[in-house]
Amino acid sequence: MSSFRFEASDGAGRIEKGLVEAESPTAARAALRARGLVPLEVELQGGGRAARYVRRRFNDAELTTLGMDAEYRPDPRWRVGVQAIRYNESRDRPDATAIDWDQFRLAGRITLLFGTNADRVRLPPAVRREASP
Repeated sequence: MSSFRFEASDGAGRIEKGLVEAESPTAARAALRARGLVPLEVELQGGGRAARYVRRRFNDAELTTLGMDAEYRPDPRWRVGVQAIRYNESRDRPDATAIDWDQFRLAGRITLLFGTNADRVRLPPAVRREASP
């Protein structure tokens, strides 16, 4: 077993430093998590070429959106549409603001136009007029 120097945060945000005995840096971080701590730094005691430094980044954030919107017009007055969107947000942080959020939205719509020619008749061309003095 090796000794690892660590810096970790507790649930209240206080920083704790010390040594932990473990087989590997991964096992050292697991031991700290088992004690209710969030490891910020784990380093092999004594340094040397085998020392492995791990630093938790505070701004690891990822947002992924994927969407699709389709519309079908069987008639000039009728519209049928469907929309599907997937959101996935992940913030890997060592404090209470860490989240992992995944959402899928599916929406359908049917539209019937009543008494309008807005979609059937094109607008007249714009006419530019000079301002009179």
